Amino acid sequence: RANPHTYNPKITISCTLEAEWHRRKLGLPSRVVFLEKNEMDQDFQSTGTLELRGQNKKACYKTKLRLQEGIRDKLRAIPIEVSVAIQSAKRGKRQSSLPQLVPILDSTVPNKTITEVYSQFTAQKSNEESMHL
Repeated sequence: RANPHTYNPKITISCTLEAEWHRRKLGLPSRVVFLEKNEMDQDFQSTGTLELRGQNKKACYKTKLRLQEGIRDKLRAIPIEVSVAIQSAKRGKRQSSLPQLVPILDSTVPNKTITEVYSQFTAQKSNEESMHL
């Protein structure tokens, strides 16, 4: 929480999602591909930005994954590494004598986290599979 409570810059957060880095480190392919990604992203990555409009405001980054064809290991969780960084911050009208302060991430909180997703299968002719994060 920032002080004063009226300090509410618009903050742009860059985020990167990366699937199964440990498998790729072993030379194995990822079991999933990101369907929504930038041109520069590889199949196992998704990058984007979020805009936070002030203190205690929430925002979501949504993306879709697809399980690769022919994957037999469908029951183990798929680890997704999520990392964030402050890309930019813009402050509204200056209402105090404070200098232009730049927001920073809390150094006691890691900027990377790993979450595990499990696949859910639907018994349709198309054998459609979906991942829920």
